Amino acid sequence: MKKETLNFKQDEDILYKTKILSKKMRACFDKKLLEFDLTAQQGRALCYICQNKAQSKETHQNDIEKCFELSKSTVSGLIDRLEKKDLIKRIPAGACTKIVPTAKGHDVIELINKGRNETMTKLLNGFNEDEQSEIFNIITKLLENLKEEE
Repeated sequence: MKKETLNFKQDEDILYKTKILSKKMRACFDKKLLEFDLTAQQGRALCYICQNKAQSKETHQNDIEKCFELSKSTVSGLIDRLEKKDLIKRIPAGACTKIVPTAKGHDVIELINKGRNETMTKLLNGFNEDEQSEIFNIITKLLENLKEEE
C-alpha cells in the first residue's frame, strides 16, 4: 500500500502546531520548576529517583545515564547540583553509590506533580476519556515513526 504524501502546507501546520504546543507545555512545567530553582533536567531526574524509591528500586548514576541518554559527566554534575540543593543524597553501597531522595526532595516532587496534574487537566479539558486515549495513541505513533528514522 502506497503512503499518501501530505502537501507542504499540512506538514508545516502539523510541525508548527506541535512546536507551539511543546513550547507552551514546557513553559508551564518550567514555571513550576523555577519555584524550586530546578532545571527541567533536574526535575526529571529527581522525579525518576523518587519514583524508583517509591517502587523499592535502587537508583545508581548509570541508571540515570541510561534512562535519559546522558553522558557520565553530565549526570555527575546533575547529581552534584541536586545534592547541593539537599534534594538527594548519595549513599555508599560497595562499588556503586545509591542515590536516594531526601524528605525535601520528596516534598518538592509532590508539589511539582501537583502542578503537572493541574497543567494536564487544563490541557485535556473538553476531551473525554476515549479522546484522551486517542491523543496518547497518536502521539505514541508519531514518536514511533520518528524513532524508525534515527
